[in-house]
Amino acid sequence: MQGGICPASHRGLGGFCGPGVGRHHGLMRYTRQEYAKLFAAHERIAVAQQDYDRLRSAYLQVARHEPDHEVALALIGADVDRAHAALQALVGLRPFPTALEPSQVLRRQVAAENEDDHHKAANE
Repeated sequence: MQGGICPASHRGLGGFCGPGVGRHHGLMRYTRQEYAKLFAAHERIAVAQQDYDRLRSAYLQVARHEPDHEVALALIGADVDRAHAALQALVGLRPFPTALEPSQVLRRQVAAENEDDHHKAANE
């Protein structure tokens, strides 16, 4: 059964069996093709997450240790934004038009941390 109305024994699943669902009394069973697609999607998401984390870490490192290096921040920030957009697309999230770019959020985060460090140093 590739989707559609379930037999009476599967009515506990809402009356609908999607791909891989309801073939064996509610147990998730995937064909090899379905499993391969699911596994490939999971791998793409994992790689995209690693790329985003790596670029985010590089941006934060440059922003903390070389805050005047505007060219590096701009280039890495653009890569962070692209990696974030790719990751969102893979997980099915649409970009929110009024949301800040991730690099802007990181820039504000580092500025707040630097400001806190200056206040702590002034109070000591």
